[in-house]
Amino acid sequence: MTRRTLMRLAVAASLLVGLAGAVAAQPGWDHLGTKEIEGKADHDKIRVHGKDTYRALQFRVNGAAVQFDRIVVEYGNHKTRAYPFRILVPPNGASPALDLLGGDRDITNVEFWYQKA
Repeated sequence: MTRRTLMRLAVAASLLVGLAGAVAAQPGWDHLGTKEIEGKADHDKIRVHGKDTYRALQFRVNGAAVQFDRIVVEYGNHKTRAYPFRILVPPNGASPALDLLGGDRDITNVEFWYQKA
């Protein structure tokens, strides 16, 4: 099992610019998925494959600002944990790291609720 210190989920907020671009992973972060925001408010799920373990999440936005409201992480043991995560990520910005409770964790998926700011 590979130990990963951090992971990153990318959200491509392409509503205002008309382009969706992949966000390249930075050192220390793994890119786990990209979702294009379609509409003002919604929620999405990114499935995580493999048995790597992670300690934190970070959301990056490409394009418009995005207000994140809630995140639910499903772990490899199929237990879920909701994280209240009310944060506004500015255009082409990143959220602060969200530490996962319990240290290194195997993740099955991450579901998140958001709205275009």
